[in-house]
Amino acid sequence: MVKARRTGLTRRRRAVGLSQQDLADRLRVDVRSVGRWDAGTGEPQPWLRVSLARALEITAVELEVLLCGDHTAALDQAPAQAIGRSADAAGAWAQRDRRVGCRPGTDRSSPCPR
Repeated sequence: MVKARRTGLTRRRRAVGLSQQDLADRLRVDVRSVGRWDAGTGEPQPWLRVSLARALEITAVELEVLLCGDHTAALDQAPAQAIGRSADAAGAWAQRDRRVGCRPGTDRSSPCPR
């Protein structure tokens, strides 16, 4: 099944003056990830969503709606629960980062240096 392009997410990114590369640099992710988010073929990891919302200058609820594409069905699917899970994951990663001495937003696929 092909997902719908997330035109709302793309429009918001452009409205704040960010290219895909700019947003990728700000979040410290690969530019292809941002392209997948825009295209609707990928999802930002939960621990990135707080930073993504800040970069796009929107609330976490607005971000969840944008990530669901141009459909309003997200509002019927209890976005607060999804946001709570994202915030919990982001908080857990932030605690881990402080514990092991990582800079916020670093790539977590490899251990951070102490």
